[in-house]
Amino acid sequence: KINGQWHVFEVIVACETNLISHLETCFIASQAVAAVIVVAPQKSMLDGLKRLVESAPTLSPFASRLFFEPVETFMKELSL
Repeated sequence: KINGQWHVFEVIVACETNLISHLETCFIASQAVAAVIVVAPQKSMLDGLKRLVESAPTLSPFASRLFFEPVETFMKELSL
C-alpha cells in the first residue's frame, strides 16, 4: 500500500483463465488499486498475457495502470 492505494502483483504460474476477472476485481470492483503488475514465470508468456488483457474491453480504461514483467526481474532484485 503506497499513499493509501494498493499496488497489486498478479502472479501467473500455469493458469490464466481467471486473469481477466481478477483484474476487473482490482480496477472495477475496487477503487483502491493504483496499479497491477502481472508476473509470468517465463518471458515467452508475456505477449500472450498482454493480448489476453488487451482483448477485454472492460480493462481498456486501465491499460496505463497494467504492467507485465517476467519473474526473473524480481529474482534479480532479490538476488535469488
